[in-house]
Amino acid sequence: MVTIAEMTEQEHVLYFQIADELVAARVMDEATATTYAATCVARARAYETKIQSMTIPLYLRVWAVEMAALRGRSTIKVHHNHLPWLAGFLVTRYGEAVESWPDATTDEDLKRAREWKTGHGRGVSKAVTA
Repeated sequence: MVTIAEMTEQEHVLYFQIADELVAARVMDEATATTYAATCVARARAYETKIQSMTIPLYLRVWAVEMAALRGRSTIKVHHNHLPWLAGFLVTRYGEAVESWPDATTDEDLKRAREWKTGHGRGVSKAVTA
């Protein structure tokens, strides 16, 4: 787990945002929420590291920028974590364990990304409106 001292300023923002949301919604107490928030920060780091090693077509990278512009925010909320669009998309496709992510995206990923962008397809309303 990442400690507060090891976090960047941007990670501090994410950490407190997640913890504050969980406590305010009475999902978790303060101690549990801060532990979970630190886990979310560690996962976000792992997602970005994995993405850097993956073969991802330009379309998906552009798609992430377009989704941020279309939705008016640079992140999507997935399992209480606020993630960049590409990372959030991959978590919804392959789960939170980066060990289960492929080394390259697939044609099915491209299809699903297009469905998210157009608002049609399986899981779109839940993922994109969160």
